[in-house]
Amino acid sequence: MRMSFIRYTPLIAAALAAAGMLVSAGPIAAAEVTLMWTAPGDDAMIGIASLYDLRYSRDPLTPENFASGTEPQDLPLPLPAGQLQVVTVRDLVEGEVYYFALKTADERGNWSVMSNVVSVVIPGPSVGFSAPWPNPARGIASFSVTLPQAGHVAVRAFDLAGRQVRVLASGPRGAGSQDLVWDLCDDQGRALPPGVYLVEAVFGDRRFLRRVILAP
Repeated sequence: MRMSFIRYTPLIAAALAAAGMLVSAGPIAAAEVTLMWTAPGDDAMIGIASLYDLRYSRDPLTPENFASGTEPQDLPLPLPAGQLQVVTVRDLVEGEVYYFALKTADERGNWSVMSNVVSVVIPGPSVGFSAPWPNPARGIASFSVTLPQAGHVAVRAFDLAGRQVRVLASGPRGAGSQDLVWDLCDDQGRALPPGVYLVEAVFGDRRFLRRVILAP
């Protein structure tokens, strides 16, 4: 999960006798999607439907393979016709495309046809280099390095005169988030004097610059 956006995609949900409006908002977190739709009735937009059947899959859903899709946990019971229904589907895989579709049933067990399909891309982690903590720092300063895929990382510290004082990382790193700790010493292991230092991180064509204050 980490940070994210909301995207609305309108689509028509098939109710038993009339269509409701199904809306996708997602992802709201790295591995979550929230789906919203207007509840249909058990007789067009009158009354209350009895059941929902929501399915999702990494393969496009069709009427033929709908039943093979995964059912989310905690699917709500239908609300009175016209009210907004909201479901959050969790534990999805980052970097994958998911397809969602819905059916409804009345009290006699009559099922609607499948709604049209919402597709959502679950974002993977983006390249990032955090601000140092603590800052001002005494003893150590930590950073978080985030890579969407394995790659070369170069992190170096400089004084304000532009002199390199420490190589903090230089080499391959795996995908994901990892902590990088600086002991506030130079390349010879000597404690650096108090002052302001700049830490440069280069990941491919991305460059980050962070300021660290070494407290006395």
